[in-house]
Amino acid sequence: MAFCIGDRESIFPGVEYYFYPKHRINSEYSVWSINLESEYELAKSSVPNPLTTDKYSWNIKKENNKVVVIGCFEGRDEYIGRFDMNRSANEMHGYPIDYIGRCNDKPDNGTLKLLEDNGIITRQEKKAIAKGRKLR
Repeated sequence: MAFCIGDRESIFPGVEYYFYPKHRINSEYSVWSINLESEYELAKSSVPNPLTTDKYSWNIKKENNKVVVIGCFEGRDEYIGRFDMNRSANEMHGYPIDYIGRCNDKPDNGTLKLLEDNGIITRQEKKAIAKGRKLR
């Protein structure tokens, strides 16, 4: 399937994924470094935290059991994808987050535990993220 920046693609019943242009071409925001197909697959398999009231789900891309850089912001590598569900518009979009340089981007401990429980991150990766340390 071929995607284009700005496209909307069905991701879940009644929900479309939006390939937000500002996270592809704008240096004022986190920018994806993975291709559109990988972004879509990361969103599709992302894990929401049902214990919180936020509308985010989260994911990390791995290859050969190693965390992969998925984006960058102000010269820093980004490893975690956060996906925002805009329920009023039945739309989801995502962006890589800078959990090291911008602590408000860091997933809370409950979300990190959920990611560990779902096999997305290891215990060591969970600890590194919680402490704001680089993954790899």
